[in-house]
Amino acid sequence: MGNQWNAEHYDRKLVYVSDLGKSVVSLLQPTKGEKILDLGCGTGDLSTG
Repeated sequence: MGNQWNAEHYDRKLVYVSDLGKSVVSLLQPTKGEKILDLGCGTGDLSTG
């Protein structure tokens, strides 16, 4: 079957990735209307789109 993306598995097993990313978002201090490109966004839970 090969590798397949599974967002639920990612959120369950790799939640630490998003937890660590939250501090990076704080450092960036995004403002309304500003765009930040995240090339390794996982499930996108840090985006506020």
